[in-house]
Amino acid sequence: MSSRARSKSHERERNRRLNEDGNHQKQILDEGDADSGINSLTTKEKRISKEKLKVANEYNKLEKRYKNIQEECEKLSNVLRQRESEYKTVCLHYEALVQMVQELEETKVNLVKQNQKLEAKKAQSTQDITLLKSVVYQLNTELERYQDKLREQKIDVSARLENSEEKYDARIWAGINFHALGPLLNAYQENLSEKRELVQMYEEEMADFGNRCKEILTENEIMHKEVQELKSECDRYAKDIKILIENTASLRKQNDAMKKEAIDVKREANDVRRSCELKVDIILKHNEALKKDLSATVTELSNLRGKYEVLDKEFGKMKSKEEQTVPASVHTTAIEECKTLLDDLKYQYENEKRNLCNHIKRIEESQPENEKQLIMVMAERNHLKDLTDNLERNLKHTQRKVEQMQSMVYSTRISRNSLKEQLSRVTAYCEELFSEYERIVGERENLLTVLRETEKENASMDRMGKSITSRVEALKNQLDTVRKGTKQEVDSVEKRMKLQELHVRRMKRDYQRKIQQLNDMIKEKENIIDRLQKEKHGSQNISDDRGLRSENNDESVQL
Repeated sequence: MSSRARSKSHERERNRRLNEDGNHQKQILDEGDADSGINSLTTKEKRISKEKLKVANEYNKLEKRYKNIQEECEKLSNVLRQRESEYKTVCLHYEALVQMVQELEETKVNLVKQNQKLEAKKAQSTQDITLLKSVVYQLNTELERYQDKLREQKIDVSARLENSEEKYDARIWAGINFHALGPLLNAYQENLSEKRELVQMYEEEMADFGNRCKEILTENEIMHKEVQELKSECDRYAKDIKILIENTASLRKQNDAMKKEAIDVKREANDVRRSCELKVDIILKHNEALKKDLSATVTELSNLRGKYEVLDKEFGKMKSKEEQTVPASVHTTAIEECKTLLDDLKYQYENEKRNLCNHIKRIEESQPENEKQLIMVMAERNHLKDLTDNLERNLKHTQRKVEQMQSMVYSTRISRNSLKEQLSRVTAYCEELFSEYERIVGERENLLTVLRETEKENASMDRMGKSITSRVEALKNQLDTVRKGTKQEVDSVEKRMKLQELHVRRMKRDYQRKIQQLNDMIKEKENIIDRLQKEKHGSQNISDDRGLRSENNDESVQL
């Protein structure tokens, strides 16, 4: 009885040691697998954090660009407001010029009416002059007749004079109204004295007027040269505007093509990313299942090896003890029991060994496929990196084009300001000309009331008025062209601003989507880590349960 109790106690201690060794090895293996999984997850988390930092930096850069573009848009809106105010002032000035032209046309109509009145007065005065000329001619003939008589004949003048005077009176003064001669002669003398004074005064005024006309002609020539220069500059600016419009059209086409290419590339990248994510998830799941199987098989192998070694040691000890103390019958029974246990353990060990070998072969067979899949994933990742680099280059190229367009807009704005300054100078000069024209018209009215011989000068003044009206019409046309050009440029600038805002909004949306995708990936990885930790705790609990079960089985076998 004492020998049996000792053998039972030895077997219990041996089983406890085996269970402790197996549990210790299982814990070591589980900790190793968990550490390897945690290390891989930490590396993945580091990569994801790096990618997240890169995306955050890109997002910050895009936000800065978006803010800069918003500031530029605000600046352009302020410039547009200034140009609208300038355009309103130009329109008001144009309306004032139109009113001036209407007033000039009204003054022209009044001058035509005054010319008609003066022509009627001129016709009446020509009739008076013809009558006076006939009277003077008759008086001269009478004087010649009396002089001839005094020279040739010195006879009784009284008798002959009466006869001859009657004859001459009947012959010469037959068609003359003697009642009208007296006042006509008096008026003729008064008119002669007044006209001599007026002729002197008007000669002086005509000299002054000639000098003024020369000055006006020189100023008109200078103004004509300036207008020609302005026309040449306007033509040059019109050509530049046409070139800018063509460049903007080509840039719009290029932007549309680049947008389509970017959309296609984004779609391809999203498809490739989705496929890669699916493949990576499948590979990770498969690898996790394989790791679990490996850990379970390794733990079972280690447990079996430990049990087998312990059993061998105990078997040797039991042999030595039985040879010393235990009788042959007990020894034979124990040996038979040990043999049965060894046979069972060998059978289990061989079965587990076969299963592990088969499982290892499967893992080795699936390893090249996994490596190929990893190579494909790396190649796709490199392809995506190349696509992102190309997209960044395209973005830089478009930014350069935008900067060039901004510089062109700035140059056009400067040229427009210079043209506006020149137009203001021209309008001021035109106002001076209008004031000078009004002054000349007033002097002309004063001269036309008195002088009748200034019709030629009136015609020249009419020509000057026509030339000024033609110049005013030319200035109107130039103002219309400038107004249309400013409208077109303002519309083109607004369209560019809207396109830039849409492009920035789309880029912001794309980057927000990328950030959301990365956040989702991070959440998935965190869920995987939590799941692995839970599985680790579950495997530890299962190993503890297995140890307890093995102890119970050993106790039942001993009993």
